[in-house]
Amino acid sequence: MRAYFDLSSEEYFLWKNGNIDDKVWKEWESGIEYAMSKTAFQKGWNDYINISTIYYSDYTKFINNILEKNGKRNNKTEQQKSVFSTDI
Repeated sequence: MRAYFDLSSEEYFLWKNGNIDDKVWKEWESGIEYAMSKTAFQKGWNDYINISTIYYSDYTKFINNILEKNGKRNNKTEQQKSVFSTDI
């Protein structure tokens, strides 16, 4: 997951600084949004962001906006429990 977040943050940085056009960015953004719709990526982000907030300040806001838009950020604790807990 760390490699994915590093790569997509670089894509975001390139677009934000005008190094790629909007058409390419829309493709990348769509892929990022799709990835962040998956529980595993949400869990990975929640774990990873705890150590990376300073490094990814603008990108963190971008990802958190995606999660909020999809209603995933507010219930992250419950998602983590349901995905990673098992009843024995």
